[in-house]
Amino acid sequence: MDIVFKNIPSMVTTMMSVTFTLLGIVILLAWPAYAVAGIILYGFGNGLRAIVRGVLPLAIFPASLYTTLMGRLARPSLIAQAVTPILSGLALGLLGSHATFALLAALAGLNVVLSLLLYRYVPRPRVPASQP
Repeated sequence: MDIVFKNIPSMVTTMMSVTFTLLGIVILLAWPAYAVAGIILYGFGNGLRAIVRGVLPLAIFPASLYTTLMGRLARPSLIAQAVTPILSGLALGLLGSHATFALLAALAGLNVVLSLLLYRYVPRPRVPASQP
């Protein structure tokens, strides 16, 4: 990512990730003929998520807490990954594919909202004063 974007704040990367993910799901849901575009955007969002997972905690918390924090953050993620196949199967069976995609879009939208709320807690990088 540094090759394309230099010095992008971690919160901007977070917003790009959650937005691409939401857009990808919405495109798949609303315009199946553009599934390739939806899958590409979803993939971008998912790839950025892997980066965000490592850098966002460093933007919010001191580096000395990083390893402990990453361990604590891993537990809910791993639990969610474990129950996802069961919950997805139930949603598909009870709601059907279209409603399940709508549910995923709603969850992705919630993720965007929660990321916007998180934005106020992330310290802003200081911009050095320009020199004459």
